[in-house]
Amino acid sequence: MADQEGVQVEHIVQDACSDDGTQEWLPKDTRVKAFIEKDQGMYDAVNRGFRRSQGEFLAYLNGDEQYLPGALKAVAAFFAAHPEVDVVLSDTVVTDAAGNHVCYRYSLRPMGPELWVCFPVLSCALFIRRRVLDSMGIYFDTRWRDLGDLFWLMEFVKRKLKFAVLPRFTSVFTDTGENMNLKPNAIRERKLKWEMAPKWVKPLRLPLIILNRLRLIARGACFQKPFDYSLYTLANPAQRVTRRAVMPTSFWKGRMQLLLRNRKSLPPSWLETYRLTKRRLLTQFAESPRDRLPLLRQLSLHWLAALVSYAGLAGVAVLDYVTGPYITLAPFYVIPSAILTLAINYRWGTIAAVIAAATWSLLQNAGDGFGLSAVVFWNFAMRFIQLQIIVLLLNSARTEAVPAGGNG
Repeated sequence: MADQEGVQVEHIVQDACSDDGTQEWLPKDTRVKAFIEKDQGMYDAVNRGFRRSQGEFLAYLNGDEQYLPGALKAVAAFFAAHPEVDVVLSDTVVTDAAGNHVCYRYSLRPMGPELWVCFPVLSCALFIRRRVLDSMGIYFDTRWRDLGDLFWLMEFVKRKLKFAVLPRFTSVFTDTGENMNLKPNAIRERKLKWEMAPKWVKPLRLPLIILNRLRLIARGACFQKPFDYSLYTLANPAQRVTRRAVMPTSFWKGRMQLLLRNRKSLPPSWLETYRLTKRRLLTQFAESPRDRLPLLRQLSLHWLAALVSYAGLAGVAVLDYVTGPYITLAPFYVIPSAILTLAINYRWGTIAAVIAAATWSLLQNAGDGFGLSAVVFWNFAMRFIQLQIIVLLLNSARTEAVPAGGNG
């Protein structure tokens, strides 16, 4: 913060009576306005800082975050050039504790339903106008300890605030492995958040994830060139050091490993759903081994349905390629998704819908050498939506037909 040039900065530090020696030096630092007092958690502390602030544009940082050189000047200029914008979102470099590149995160304008599944910005890359607080009164909900920024953003969307994306890296997030959003309470709140999600959103989890990834691709997330960035590290707290992202990636390996370790707190994947169903079926009549035969037969039928569906899809794809555009095989692309939805569950049907839509779109473009283009992506999106609607309708009919305690 201290070396941000080209802007006047008001730096407020809220400290909850730390016992690590902070109280001895923090009040003496003339660069900041220090307030040492007990609070009701991180979001209560941020609210207190916001209420005490005087600036026109506001943002906040946690202890594992910092701004890159020139970040605040660029944000202020962007706000000045776009007076209608209430919230600016920018991009973030994620590093390890030594300052080395881990990944980068591009921000996206938030979409209501998508927020239940994917959070499109890191809080260190989010900036607001004062009117968001003074005129609209949108502060953090202090009932949340770790997901307050998510519900803050949801309130922004609900109030129809105007968002804009500043396409540049402004911030650094340090993945120490001990960040608050990795702790048990954050996992508990994510589970509670998913329980609060609207019923119609839950079946659309996979499509919403795919939509998020497609939006990131459209923003260029797969085409980031190598870049340099300067930051403070624990080894160099008084002077910035320059690092280079030689092979930049948007894949956050550490967080993926975390999701795998804590997958019980997340919505189950299609494979996990199958495994849970299998385990339940095999143990449901443990006291009556003779009853296992029909259950094993049911599991075999599941795999047979998958084999037949994908073999059929492969056959349709070959026939479509041979016949070309002269014969439409559109209805046949629906069959694999329909079979898997009715025979197993909607997650299997959704996976088949993704594969079928991709195959269908690529084959239509086969005359151009299977090249990817905006038209192909558009066709894929439209066809996937069509197939997914059919999957959801069939799943709805199937769910109503299966009595309570069925395999759905």
